[in-house]
Amino acid sequence: DFALVSGQGYIYRRNANNTLTFEGVTNVDDVSVTLTVSEAAGELKGFNLVGNPYPHNVTLNRAFYSLEADGTWAEHTNGGELSVGQSALVHVNSQETLIYYADTRSTNPGTKGYLPPLPKGLCLSDECYDNSESGNSQFSILNSQFAYVNGDQIIITGTGTLQVFDILGRQLFIKEITAFNSQFSISNFPSSGVYILRLNEKTQKIVVR
Repeated sequence: DFALVSGQGYIYRRNANNTLTFEGVTNVDDVSVTLTVSEAAGELKGFNLVGNPYPHNVTLNRAFYSLEADGTWAEHTNGGELSVGQSALVHVNSQETLIYYADTRSTNPGTKGYLPPLPKGLCLSDECYDNSESGNSQFSILNSQFAYVNGDQIIITGTGTLQVFDILGRQLFIKEITAFNSQFSISNFPSSGVYILRLNEKTQKIVVR
C-alpha cells in the first residue's frame, strides 16, 4: 500500500483481473502539479503522466495523450475530458505548473494544436501491430514522424544523421543529431515552404511558415 499523489498519473500492470480498493478523503480543492523536463528521462524527456484528482470528469485545456484500457494511447491535440481515474500524457519543453480548478472542473491553458510523437514503445491505437517472437507479444510503432515545429525551433525526437531537402529534392544541409529532443532554428531554412527531412531510415514532410 502507498499514498497516491493527487493529480499525478500512475500506470498499473496486472496479470489477471482484480479489483483495486481506494481509501481517502474526497478532494474538493484546486490541485497544482509540477510538469518537469529531465535529461535522465531519455526519450520520455518532457513527457509527464498526470491524473484526474477529482471524483468527476475534468477538462484538460492542453494537448494530451490519454491512456486507453487496451494499453494504447489516444491523441487530443486541442484538449478534452479526462475521466475519473484516467491518466494523460502531456508534454512540456520547460518546467511549468498544471493547475486543476475545482470550481470550473477544468485546468489552466497549456499548449494546444500539436503533440510531439510518442516515444518508442508507446503507440496510438491505430498505429500498433502485434510483432510476436517466441511467444512474446510486443507493440511496435508504424508512425515515422520524428520532427515537429515548436515556435521558431524544429524539435527532433531521435538521433542520427539528419538530411534536409527542399520540395524539388535538392539537399539543403546535413546535421548530426546526438541527443533526443534536439532543437535547431527554422532560420536554417531559406524560406517558408514544404521540406523533406530524413533521419536514418525515416522520412518526413514538414511545413515551415
